[in-house]
Amino acid sequence: MFKLASSFLILELTLTGNNIHILYMTGAVKYHIHREPGCEVQSPAGYYIVKEEHIAELEGGALLYVLAEAISGSACCGAGTLRYIVVSGWIRDRAVATDGDGNAVSTFVPVDRDKESNKIIDFLSNKYPALQVCFW
Repeated sequence: MFKLASSFLILELTLTGNNIHILYMTGAVKYHIHREPGCEVQSPAGYYIVKEEHIAELEGGALLYVLAEAISGSACCGAGTLRYIVVSGWIRDRAVATDGDGNAVSTFVPVDRDKESNKIIDFLSNKYPALQVCFW
């Protein structure tokens, strides 16, 4: 196991052959695991299904976002589908490692909500008018 540290990042990882397995990461830089469409992703509120992953070249850089779908419902009332956009942030390094399942991992810097979120919401709302925009 390796541990790298700087003033803004602590990263613990293991190396197996050509794969790097990220165990823990903190600081301003976060990581994003790229998943295939149809893949379920666990979240604090349950899970969502990746529909599409996109990178948009904007004024601030390369913006990484995912079109996601969650199933909501109950046994008495049936189920519904909720589609929305999850904005990870600005890509810093693309596909720098793989996770334990072989998925590419990129690092990103989250969007500054005070300064950047309105222009990103405008951009995505024009492209996907019916979807809510959520930030990581």
